[in-house]
Amino acid sequence: MHIDGSQGFIPVVGGASPSQAEAKALLLPELQKLVPEASASDVTPKGFPKGVSWTDAYKMVTGWHRDSESSPATFGILVDRLGGTINGTKTLARLGYNDLSRFPRGTSVRGAIDKLYGTPSNGFLARALTQAGIYDLRDFPPGARAFDSFKLIEDTDNPGVVSRDKYLEYKQAFSSLSAIGITSLSNFPKGTSVVEARDLLAPRAMDMLSMMGADDSVFANPDLSPLDKLAITINLPQTINQMAPLPSDTEQRAVMVDKFRTISDQAKAARQLGMMGYQSLEPFKGMSVLKGKAPKATDALAQVLTTPQPFDLPRPAPVTGSENNFTRLFMPTKINKVRTYGTPNPIINTVLGPQTKDRLTKNVLPPTRTVTTAEVLAFNQSYWKRT
Repeated sequence: MHIDGSQGFIPVVGGASPSQAEAKALLLPELQKLVPEASASDVTPKGFPKGVSWTDAYKMVTGWHRDSESSPATFGILVDRLGGTINGTKTLARLGYNDLSRFPRGTSVRGAIDKLYGTPSNGFLARALTQAGIYDLRDFPPGARAFDSFKLIEDTDNPGVVSRDKYLEYKQAFSSLSAIGITSLSNFPKGTSVVEARDLLAPRAMDMLSMMGADDSVFANPDLSPLDKLAITINLPQTINQMAPLPSDTEQRAVMVDKFRTISDQAKAARQLGMMGYQSLEPFKGMSVLKGKAPKATDALAQVLTTPQPFDLPRPAPVTGSENNFTRLFMPTKINKVRTYGTPNPIINTVLGPQTKDRLTKNVLPPTRTVTTAEVLAFNQSYWKRT
């Protein structure tokens, strides 16, 4: 049975380390909602590992909670932590740990699971990942450890189990970033997750799509995310199969191909403008060289790259302290080559060594044997008879 731990927060009146009786009185009403068989006569709380006291159970599921930044923090029972602890107890039991006696004193259920999964030699983490259909870490940034990757997609309400929804969202986000050349988070603030990086770039990607003038009708799947649409347009013609199908008529087909080629050029220009801080092409309409015409992304980029820059060139939007440097965030990251030491690489050409024909080779003598004087006389007699 899966316990939904999203019921909320229950403030309590009491200290952080109450007595057994106080902890039971505070915890039991909420525990019975998730574990109906729990009762006041229980020496230890049901749903927790064996040997866990009411006070220890209370400490595992309580904490400080704040509704907003302006509201004061309140101490109480976190229902999601309570439900997660009960589900985590079942996970520990499946792993063969019915109590916490083999862990340091004060270890919580979640902490015990993390300790077991953080030890690669026992195979618990590998089993959890393979049960979720994850056999390698190709959907995670290079260099990510298995345990760190697991914590990103762990089910909050069910510790020790991969959340399928989190994994699919994470996989889709990393695929979207990789499609535009971002294969690691080295350019993002420390601690940024892949999903947060995607959400950070999504508004600027929408600006780029608007600048290139591509509507949803040119894509085979108009429901794609802004980053996916941007990746498709800047990677044309390799991504032509993800654009709208070409018509069968020859003339219409040529027109559509021409349109896709134009979109590709505009997409590359719009991406550069977006990385420079421009959010639209509207400010470029006031330039004298464009004479009030609706500029394209390529026209605007040409003016930005002109040396010397025109006096009436619009400036990008100012970057405040709370915003990020999108020039760096959108910059493609290098892919580290995976080196293999299994098979030696043969050296075909070298500048330091001479060619085969110029190399000295060993002069091997033919096989010889010691002969007697009688054999020499016999050979000479036979030889001179022929002459």
